[in-house]
Amino acid sequence: MFKWLKSLVRRESLDVSEDPFVIGREIAAASAADQKWQEQRDPNQPALLPSGYDHLRGDLNLINPAPNDLDEIVRNLCRRYSGADQEQRSSIQDSLSMDEFYSLLTFCKRTAVFAMRKNDSEMVVDGLTALTMIEQDRVDFRDILMCLALLYHAAVRLGANADELFRRLARLAEPNVAEMLDEFVTQSSDYRDLRSSWGLAEVETKHGIGFIGWGFEAYEPTIDLKRVAVELAEVIATDKYHPGSIEVATVLPAIWLTGDNNPRLNQILKGIRGSASISASALPDEVPNHDSQQLTVFLVETANATDSEELLRISKTTTGVQHCNLGTACGKLFCLIVARSFIEGVVGYETQGSLMRFSDGVSETLASFAA
Repeated sequence: MFKWLKSLVRRESLDVSEDPFVIGREIAAASAADQKWQEQRDPNQPALLPSGYDHLRGDLNLINPAPNDLDEIVRNLCRRYSGADQEQRSSIQDSLSMDEFYSLLTFCKRTAVFAMRKNDSEMVVDGLTALTMIEQDRVDFRDILMCLALLYHAAVRLGANADELFRRLARLAEPNVAEMLDEFVTQSSDYRDLRSSWGLAEVETKHGIGFIGWGFEAYEPTIDLKRVAVELAEVIATDKYHPGSIEVATVLPAIWLTGDNNPRLNQILKGIRGSASISASALPDEVPNHDSQQLTVFLVETANATDSEELLRISKTTTGVQHCNLGTACGKLFCLIVARSFIEGVVGYETQGSLMRFSDGVSETLASFAA
């Protein structure tokens, strides 16, 4: 078994003697390998995938991804690749850049969602086929593993023989990726579990099933915080921001209120039944210095309505100069929007006053679930 494969499982039994990962090391090695590929490639050769997925359009969002033209381009390339002989497949692999590999990885994740929504296991085959086109040394291998986890989950949910699919499609891949597919099916069910090992969980939306982040903190809410968070993200999306990641089983850090030395605040936070967070990116055409602006939404279910109102009161007395916030409470639900510039010397776009434009939408959302 791959040493690195074992070390990725989020278990207490993790062998601490394993070599630690250095942040950025894997992607740096992949970039170096791609640079060598760039130096050897024919500059006149056209790209097989002429465009990439756009995160500001929501293409990377696994909650409610919308099909687009690039999906069909990749799907057609999958058909061409799966029907080719070994030499032709190697030629296709060698024609793809690192950026195109990451488009394939995005396609794999999106396909896991579409397959479950359409109840179509052949879409899982498309996702796996796209994965087999990738050269492992020109991507971060952990990104491949995340795709494997999503596609395996989708195949199982659709009643397909996931093990057989993985082993069959492995024959199309280069040796390193083929070994990853073969090894994945030999792992324990705990390892393959999407939530406990990979930090993702299903969420039901008005468009169908999607995937949401799972933060591994205590999570026993009586209200469906997943759905509340998804609807709050839609409120943010009507403004000058694009909601990126949404995660449940998180925490509300005390620092965004009055710091870590408030006994009453700490008591309330310890009693929280569940928490979620939404990270949003400012739109380039709407917000000056968009790439230095933070907008984060925290959502919690408190132990009782009194605690929620107390969090609201505390949020209104926050006097920090590094960020601004907007608190909203309804029943046991409390929402805190935090905004700031995270680069020294760059002025934050939002103010206490400007955040008030979100008040009605957030209040209505909380009220629809707290009632």
